[in-house]
Amino acid sequence: MTKTYEFLKECGTFFVATINENAPAVRPFGAVMEFEGALYISTAKNKNIYSQLINNSHIQIVALKPGTRDWIRIDGKAVETHDLNIKQAMLDACPVLINMKR
Repeated sequence: MTKTYEFLKECGTFFVATINENAPAVRPFGAVMEFEGALYISTAKNKNIYSQLINNSHIQIVALKPGTRDWIRIDGKAVETHDLNIKQAMLDACPVLINMKR
């Protein structure tokens, strides 16, 4: 997973696609963390993406490295974590999340 994480960090912004009822929904993300071999992104429970992931956990992440033609596409299933250690690690890795609206 390290190569994937490093690539996303180099890109800065990447895009997360979910399913909104029967249509795709894509939005930019920047907060990403690797923890114990797993890739983590973060969202708030009041965001549309959260309810979309509850209804259908399949996601796709796409990123294009600025100034290059290097890109990545990741398919997977999002799994919500309630582990406070992981949540704290995400805040430590991406402190900008602390100031975001919840």
